Amino acid sequence: MRFLIHSWVGQIILPLLVFMMLYLIKFALGKKIKIRLADFLLPFLFFSIHSLSVNVFGISILPFVIFAFSAYGFLKIVIMAFYEGKFMIDKFFDRYLYIWDLISIFLYALLVVLQLSKIINTVI
Repeated sequence: MRFLIHSWVGQIILPLLVFMMLYLIKFALGKKIKIRLADFLLPFLFFSIHSLSVNVFGISILPFVIFAFSAYGFLKIVIMAFYEGKFMIDKFFDRYLYIWDLISIFLYALLVVLQLSKIINTVI
């Protein structure tokens, strides 16, 4: 099992399995709870982004992504405080996590495509 998690196949399958499990849980609960599945998927995506970027580039891009989002969060706080006159934490985290989700899913998909193209190029 450990081999599967650290291989590129495991990095593709793991987030998909977690997403399917979370979707089934949300489906079972119905409309009683309002959650975004991508928020619970983020830790698995971070692990997959790290592993896939090491496989593709030889270096992890996760620290650079975290630094960029830290800078984005700081600027978002300053802009919200300047334009709205106050900082509303619920509004900030809702927008901030939504952007995290979008960028993380995009990076994951991009790294999967790059990994598959790297494998196809070595086979050909």
